Amino acid sequence: MYNFVEQIYLNEEKCVGCNKCLTNCPVTGANIAYLVDGNNKIKINTEKCIHCGKCIKVCDHNARDFKDDTERFFRDLSNGKKISIIAAPSLIVNFHESKKLLGYLKNLGVNLIYDVSFGADITVWAYLRAMKKDKLNTMIAGPCPPIVNYIQKYQPELIDKLAPVHSPMVCTAIYMKKYANIHDDIAFLSPCVAKADEINDNNTYGYIKYNVTFKKLTEYLEANHIDISQYKGAEFDDLGCSLGFLFSRPGGLKENIELHIKDAWIRQINGPHNAYKYLEDYNNNLKNDKQIPLVVDILNCSYGCNFGTGTCNKYANSTTIDEVDYKFDKLKNLKKTDKGGKLIRKKFKWLYNCFDKNLKLQDFKRVYNKNIIVDDIIEPSDKQYDEIFIKMNKRTEESRNINCSACGYGSCKIMAKCIHNGLNVWSNCIDYNKKEVINEHHLLEERNEFFTNISHELRTPLNVIYSVLQMEMKYYDNLTIEDITKYNKIIKQNCLRLIRLVNNIIDLSRIEAGFFKPLFIVGNIVSVIENTTLSITTYAENKKINLVFDTEMEELYFKFDANLIERILLNLLSNSVKYGKENGNIKVYIYKTDSHNVAISVKDDGIGIPEEMQKKIFERFKKVDTSLSRKNEGSGIGLSIVKSLVEIQGGTITCKSKLNEGTEFLVTFPIASEGNKLSLDMEKHMLYEKNSTETVDIEFSDIYW
Repeated sequence: MYNFVEQIYLNEEKCVGCNKCLTNCPVTGANIAYLVDGNNKIKINTEKCIHCGKCIKVCDHNARDFKDDTERFFRDLSNGKKISIIAAPSLIVNFHESKKLLGYLKNLGVNLIYDVSFGADITVWAYLRAMKKDKLNTMIAGPCPPIVNYIQKYQPELIDKLAPVHSPMVCTAIYMKKYANIHDDIAFLSPCVAKADEINDNNTYGYIKYNVTFKKLTEYLEANHIDISQYKGAEFDDLGCSLGFLFSRPGGLKENIELHIKDAWIRQINGPHNAYKYLEDYNNNLKNDKQIPLVVDILNCSYGCNFGTGTCNKYANSTTIDEVDYKFDKLKNLKKTDKGGKLIRKKFKWLYNCFDKNLKLQDFKRVYNKNIIVDDIIEPSDKQYDEIFIKMNKRTEESRNINCSACGYGSCKIMAKCIHNGLNVWSNCIDYNKKEVINEHHLLEERNEFFTNISHELRTPLNVIYSVLQMEMKYYDNLTIEDITKYNKIIKQNCLRLIRLVNNIIDLSRIEAGFFKPLFIVGNIVSVIENTTLSITTYAENKKINLVFDTEMEELYFKFDANLIERILLNLLSNSVKYGKENGNIKVYIYKTDSHNVAISVKDDGIGIPEEMQKKIFERFKKVDTSLSRKNEGSGIGLSIVKSLVEIQGGTITCKSKLNEGTEFLVTFPIASEGNKLSLDMEKHMLYEKNSTETVDIEFSDIYW
C-alpha cells in the first residue's frame, strides 16, 4: 500500500554524508543531518519533502532510493487481476523497443494500453475551455506532482492559481472509466516517483492503482532475465493523439497552447533550482499587482519528464537531450502532416470539436488540498543566532558569512537556522571542523605546557619535603625542639601546597564533568567577604602589603554558596599577594552595581598582566610566566577554576590590568536568581570540611617568606 513517509528513503549504510542531497534539495529542511558513530548521515524529513527526487538523481553512492508499485503490479497481474495500462509519452525514449515492451505486457495478460499523450490532448482542450469559461487571466499548469506538492505545502495562496484541470495521466484514466467504460484497475507506466502522490490523492478518485516507474520496471526485467526483444510489438488501444506527447519535454504545454492562442504569454520554467524560486517571485508579483503570464508551463525536472525522477536516464547530457528532442521533433512533424488513423488530424481543431461534442469539461476538473500546509522552520532570534554561531566557532561577521556550501546550504545563516531546528549538526560545518582541529591543537599544546608545569609543581614540594626529612634523619641526635618545629612547618606548608594542587585538579575535572554543584544558602555576603579578606592579614603583612576592605552596605542577604565565595576570593587575594609589590596595596570592595547585582572588586597595584594575556588567563593551564625559573609558583589552573566557580553560581568575572600599574578582578553575582535553589542536602564537598584557617593556608601554600 502507498505510504508517503516511505516513498523516498535512505540506505544508511551507503550514505557517506557528502551533503549533495542537501545542496540540490529545493526545500530547506527537507533533509535531516545526523551522526552515527561520529559519521555524518542525511535522512529525508518526510513532513517537508515534496518528492522532487533530485536527491536520488545526484547521489553517487545510491544511498537514496524510492518505492513504487512494480512488484505489486506484476504479482496482481500473475494472480489474474484484470489490469489495463496507461503509458507516459516518455516511454518511447526510455525503452528503445517500447512497442515490444507493450507486447510483453499484453502477453502477460494486460487488457488495454492507452497512450497518456491522448490524455494530454484532453488536458490542453480542458485548459483552453476552462480559461474561457472561468475567465482565468493566469494559471499554473498542474501535471507535475512535486510542483503541486510544493504549492500545497509552502505556497498555499497559489492553490487557486493551479490549473483547475487534471493532469494528462488522470484525464486518460477518467476517459477510460467514464467514456470507454473500462472497469479494469489501471497501472501507469511512469517517469515520475511523485506520481504516486497524485495517484493516491483523494481528488483523483482512485482510478489509478499502480505507479510503475520506468526505472523499477527496467530493474524487474533485468532481475528476472526478461528479454522484451523476443516479444511481438503492440500498438496503443486509444483513438490516437495530436501533439499531447510533447508534454514530456520542457515547453511541451507551451507548444500545444501556442497552436490555439496566438501571441499567448506562456512562461516556461524547468528544474528545481529555477522552478520553486520562480513560484515565490510569481506569488510576489500577484501580491504587488504586477504583470503575470497567462500560463506558467512549469516542470520540476530540468529536462522534463523524459528525464524524470523515475526514468532510466539518471544522467542527462547534451547528446541524449538532443537525441530526444530530435525524436520528438520528427514525431511532431509527422503529426502535423498525418491524414490517416482513426481520427483525421488534418486540422487540429477537428479533435477539439470531437472533445466538445463528446466530453464534459466538469468531468476533468480538479480541486486541490488546502489542509496539508507545512509550517516553515523556526527563525531564531538575533540572540539565538549569536549563541549558535559562537558554538560553531564563528565569532566574527566575516566568519558568519563564509557561505562555502560545504554544509549543503551555501549560507552560514541557513545552516545556523537548521541547527536551531534540529535539522543539522555542528560537525557538518567545515569551518567549524577546521577551527576545532586548530583548537584541539592549541589544547594539546596547552596540556603539554600544563603537564610540564604540573610536574614542576609536584616535584618542588616533594623535593623540599624529602630534603627536610633527610636533614632530620641525618642530624636527628643534634636537633632541638625549635629545629624540629621549623622543619615540620616547612613539611606542612609543602603538604598543603600538594593538597591545593590535587584539589584543583580534582575540582576542575568535577566541574567539567558537571558533578560539582553549589550548595546555596541565604547568607550575608558582606560578612563572608570581610572575614575572608581579614583572614589573610598575616600573609599580606609578611609581604609588607597594605590590605584594605571596604563596603557600601553593612548587610546584603541573598542566596550564594559561602564556601565557594571564600574559595574564589582567597584565590584572587593569593594572586594579589603573590604578584604584589613591597609596600603596595590590595583593596577589596563590595558594592551594588544596581538593584539586581552585587560586585566584588579585588584591586592591587602589583606587576600587572600583559594585555595579550588578559583574555587567556581564565583558560585552563594558562600562566602569564611559564618559565621554570619564574619567581612565583603556581599550576596555571587557579583562575580557570575561579571562573567556573563564579559561573556555576550565575556570576561573571572580568579582569582589567596595566603592566607595572596593577590589576583589578571584578566578580559580579545576581542578587536574586530563580535557578539558585536552596540546598536541602548539605552533603559536604571535601573542600568544605576544612576549617577556615586551614583553607587559607592551603590557598596561600605557594607563597613563601
